[in-house]
Amino acid sequence: GPFDEPQSGIGRSPYVLALSRIHPKKGFELLIESFAALKKSGLFGSWRLVFAGDGDTEYVNQLKALARRRGLNGDALFVGWLEGDRKYAALKDASLLAMPSYQENFGISLIEAMACGVPVLVSPHVNLAPEIEKAGAGWVAALGENELTSALAEALGNEQERWRRGNNGRELAGGYGVGDRVGSL
Repeated sequence: GPFDEPQSGIGRSPYVLALSRIHPKKGFELLIESFAALKKSGLFGSWRLVFAGDGDTEYVNQLKALARRRGLNGDALFVGWLEGDRKYAALKDASLLAMPSYQENFGISLIEAMACGVPVLVSPHVNLAPEIEKAGAGWVAALGENELTSALAEALGNEQERWRRGNNGRELAGGYGVGDRVGSL
């Protein structure tokens, strides 16, 4: 996998991927809180949360500090900006792509994830949310910790449903013409 380097320790553990610029409008605080709440329940022991992107150093450090305070330590990884083969490796091995943004115009990484058959978890503020809902290509959750936590729990807890919604996403992505580019992975 893309995160098998010794320092990351992710190995074959399943992971939720957040692939985007690291910016306050992305809802990542909420994602960290919700993911940490699930981990505390003890049901999702092996799962990791992977942030792939860069942003203002001070802000990235705030998110890292929040993850540590919530007890995530090695379970929240900040791997920096990925491109090319590393990006696609990260995408295709992800179990879920999360984009709980407060505002999101298009979100090309959503299309890329769906083209790889990866289901997505988005907020209603993501432009593609209605299409994702209609196609059954993932989960749409309101931006509250309870709503996000319960959608995450449903997604992480049901492999068959992830597979089904990932397949629906692959069809949806095909309509945006990126299927060919990443379908060969």
